[in-house]
Amino acid sequence: MNRSMNWKNITASIGGLILGAALASGQTAGVAGTAPAPGDPDARSQIYRLDFESFYETDSGPCDTPSFFSELIRGTMSLDFAGRDGDYAAFNVRDTNWLLTVGEEETRISGWGRYLVGGMGPVLMQRLTLTLRWGDEPGVRFDSGFVPADPTVTPRLDLLLREVDADPCFTRIVRVAASVVPPSQMIPYRLRDSSVSEQFSPLGPVVVRPLGGWFRLIDLPPEVDAQIPVREAAIVYVRWNAPATSAADWPLRVHGAGIFRWGTVGPALYLQQRLEADLTLIEGMFDSIRRNRFGSGWRPFNSLLWPEIPTIDIEMPQLDPVFPFASFDLLADPVDAPGVSGTP
Repeated sequence: MNRSMNWKNITASIGGLILGAALASGQTAGVAGTAPAPGDPDARSQIYRLDFESFYETDSGPCDTPSFFSELIRGTMSLDFAGRDGDYAAFNVRDTNWLLTVGEEETRISGWGRYLVGGMGPVLMQRLTLTLRWGDEPGVRFDSGFVPADPTVTPRLDLLLREVDADPCFTRIVRVAASVVPPSQMIPYRLRDSSVSEQFSPLGPVVVRPLGGWFRLIDLPPEVDAQIPVREAAIVYVRWNAPATSAADWPLRVHGAGIFRWGTVGPALYLQQRLEADLTLIEGMFDSIRRNRFGSGWRPFNSLLWPEIPTIDIEMPQLDPVFPFASFDLLADPVDAPGVSGTP
């Protein structure tokens, strides 16, 4: 098979969703081994949502230790075309945004990585590598190795990733089965009357600035074994901004992704809400870039009724105990709500 025919087949297998436009754009591959810099959503970016076939399990190897298994892993990730890497089309994986439930324990998983598809042989090959913040563990690496890709189902992903350099008695394994989320399933939201508070040192003042911008909300499959009625949705394409002020003479941009949940929680079955996110905060013209985890915990909901498409009204402080420290006071409506206009 010659090179031109190989790339023709790859383009066809990707379905023209990303690769065709990206090849025409002349973009080059990103630097492997580093987290990709944040970028605005455009024609080269696709959001993938984990399907029901995804699962998590552990391999105890030769050891007489318990193994774990759970199908309750859900969430999203973004793939951006990054050019060619040898004989492969390369994609940066951004904003890995998952939630895992094993028994009574919940773990938030975030991170980044790289996806390759192509090859010079007669069989289309693929490889997915991820570096994940697994709960409070930073930098846990997973790798599928090169495995055949089924061109009849691409751009759907279906790969089995194993933890790299793991304890032989406890190796984590994740099946990543994910499909592209069409724009029709993304609900655009707009911030209003929102703010961000920042403290840049332990003894420094708290700087409060107005916050504007957009994000999109994607419904996640319900937990089949859920004992309480809780709805879950991914928040993606976070694009928030705060202007320079007299107290902070540089603008702030915020990118990232998170998971929003609302439902009846607790013994009294009150309607509550919760938002968790991993966000990149960019001060000025890339003068300072930091990525932190934020979380609200369960908070009372702003309505006594069960909303199908909710207004989000919640405070979400930084969970990482480091400075600079930030907290977001968010109020966001879907853009088709009464009194809300504009398209992100």
